[in-house]
Amino acid sequence: MDDAYKEFIMQQGSWDTRRDFWLQTDYYKQRQSGNSRADAALLDDLINNIQFMPGDAVKNTNDSVKLTAETAPDANNLLRQYVAFASQRAAGHLNDELKGAWAARTVQMKAQVKRQEEVAREIFNRRTHSVEQALKIAQQHNISRSETDIPADQLPDSELFLLGRPMLQARLENLQAVGPEYDLDYDQSRAMLNTLNVGPTLDPRFQTYRYLRTPEEPVKTR
Repeated sequence: MDDAYKEFIMQQGSWDTRRDFWLQTDYYKQRQSGNSRADAALLDDLINNIQFMPGDAVKNTNDSVKLTAETAPDANNLLRQYVAFASQRAAGHLNDELKGAWAARTVQMKAQVKRQEEVAREIFNRRTHSVEQALKIAQQHNISRSETDIPADQLPDSELFLLGRPMLQARLENLQAVGPEYDLDYDQSRAMLNTLNVGPTLDPRFQTYRYLRTPEEPVKTR
C-alpha cells in the first residue's frame, strides 16, 4: 500500500499528469482560442494552477493538493477529477510494473521447470541404458535367474546383469511405463508455473488514496 500511495504522490506533482489532465477537460477546451501560442500559455497557466504540497511531520500537516479555477464550483469539481485522474494513472503504472514483474517471474519459472525436466530425463535415460546393457549381457550369458544375494537397489550398474533376464526385462518395462521420476520440488515448480500462467488480477480502478478532507467549495462570506 505504501508503494501505491508513493506512486500516487509522484503522479500528483507530475507536470505530465497535470498537463494530460487539463488536455482532456472541457474546462480547458472551452477556453481555447485556436491560437497555438495563446492556448499553450493558457495550458501552462492551468498546469501551474494545480499545486501539490507534501506533508510535514514536524508541523503535523498531511499531503494536500490545491487547484485554482475561475469559480469555486469549478475548482471543487476539477480538483476531485484531478485526484481521481492521478490515482488512475498511478494504478496504471503499478499494474504495468506488476505485469512486468509477473512476466519475468513466469520466464524464470519456465526455465526452472525445463531444467528440472531435463535432469529427470537424463537420470531416466541413464537408468534405462544401464538396464538395457545389463539385459544384453544376461542374454549373452543365458542368465535366466538371479545369481546374487545383494538387493537389486544396492548393485552397481556393472553387476546388474546378475539379476537375470526375467527381472531385468521386468525392470526395463517398468521404467518405460513409468517414465522419468520427478521430485517434490518439480511438483511445486509446476504448480507455481500454472498459477503464473493464469496471469495477475489487475484492477484498473484501484484507488491509491483516501481523503482526510474531502474537497468542498469555500465558505462564502457576505
